[in-house]
Amino acid sequence: MSRSMTAALLSGLLFPGVGHAYLKKYGRAAGLALVSIVAMSMIAGEVFTQASMIVERLNAGEGSIDVAEMAAQVSVVAQGSQIHFALLVLGACWIVGIVDSYRLGRSSPT
Repeated sequence: MSRSMTAALLSGLLFPGVGHAYLKKYGRAAGLALVSIVAMSMIAGEVFTQASMIVERLNAGEGSIDVAEMAAQVSVVAQGSQIHFALLVLGACWIVGIVDSYRLGRSSPT
């Protein structure tokens, strides 16, 4: 398998920046990985906040929360502009990582 294809697969299947690290482009690898980690932590923070609110309601004895109500709360979180921005950034990092590592692999000597 060619270096360009290996780098693109590493970036696409593992994590943004892994393909760049494989090509020894450590600055680009660190940049993509850092931005991706920040975006993922923003998403995880919102998810954990909503999950802890649901658990607190259950522990406070407010009765059981039905599945429809939980789904409604999750959809409210998913509609937040912060989550949309983080998902957009994460997706862009993944695409840029794949395309750029493939491009760099094709242009670098073997």
